[in-house]
Amino acid sequence: KMTLVSQNGTFDWVQVTVVSGPSQGRIVLSAGGVEKTFDARASRKGSKTFRLEAKGSELTVRGGGGSRSEVLSWATGRNTPGVRYVNFGLIGATVNITRRFDPKLVANDVKAIAPDLIVYGYGTNEGFNDNLDLKRYAQRGSAFMQSLSNAAPQADLVYIGAASGLRRKGRGASCGGGWKEPRRLGPLRETVQQMAKRQNAAYWDWSDAMGGRCAINEWASKRLAAKDRVHLTSRGYARSANAFAAYLMGDSVEVAQN
Repeated sequence: KMTLVSQNGTFDWVQVTVVSGPSQGRIVLSAGGVEKTFDARASRKGSKTFRLEAKGSELTVRGGGGSRSEVLSWATGRNTPGVRYVNFGLIGATVNITRRFDPKLVANDVKAIAPDLIVYGYGTNEGFNDNLDLKRYAQRGSAFMQSLSNAAPQADLVYIGAASGLRRKGRGASCGGGWKEPRRLGPLRETVQQMAKRQNAAYWDWSDAMGGRCAINEWASKRLAAKDRVHLTSRGYARSANAFAAYLMGDSVEVAQN
């Protein structure tokens, strides 16, 4: 079984998405003193989302017999206005990770979520690959975003250009102190911008919001970025998030000097 405990008070409902199909069994949800068994069996493989209206602070999910149960996601929520954030990403991933996703399960999830906004954020890791095929990258990234858009035609699309990032080894333009910008990082941002343009989507340049090509040097000096000049600190990510939120809201915020 799996148990999720809220650290921010009670929730009003819980929701679990599981694989459905001939080989799937039953699953039991327990929350707020309410327990209910759901059946994930189906004639064909797919996914089902089960929801339980129950006010509580702890959710337990366990198998209910019959066969195996494969949980894809779980969530809790309150019946109040707010933002629901769903992340398909994995640490250290490139856009190639999407080729391992089951297209049908992803489409089912996206339809169930019914998002208002889909944000594409792949790019930083690929930008450190000097042998990256930009044309193939664009094809894979655009195809994945199109599949998400097909599942949620009501959603707006936003592409994010990679943040400022540097390294010591390898080729690239110098940013001082022995640090260089990877030679593929800049062209990759341009590629992502073109991907956005072709899909009539918005584009936000994270590097530009930080202050430009070598900005992460200054961010590292202010402890907004890690010493590796690739990752940000919690303060740096928070500042970037605020800048991106301001962009979405149509506000202009200067984050490089604040």
